[in-house]
Amino acid sequence: MTLLHIIQRPPPEETLLDCIDAALTSAVMGQRVQLVFLDESVNYLLPLQNSPLSVQHRDSLQQLELYGVTEVFVGMEALARQRITAEQLLIPATALSKQHLQKLIAQSRCVLSF
Repeated sequence: MTLLHIIQRPPPEETLLDCIDAALTSAVMGQRVQLVFLDESVNYLLPLQNSPLSVQHRDSLQQLELYGVTEVFVGMEALARQRITAEQLLIPATALSKQHLQKLIAQSRCVLSF
């Protein structure tokens, strides 16, 4: 089963941490987990000096791959609005168009939105 976590407008940092914890827990339990960062939430993926995220929570993001969460996506439009490129992000992420994001959502068995 694919579990898709969508992080929209910048949630409070605690909500983001809850989302990351849920993703890590699901991955440990053998679930295929995908994360999508939309709107201003892409700012959480910027290097420390440009990110609103605290150092301790950034460590959680960097542990995603270690726990098997390797499918991280960002909205192409969100990157353009924030004037960010995928190469500037702290962790590897694939930029997807709105059409591809809709397809990803439709193909997911469970979608959680934060």
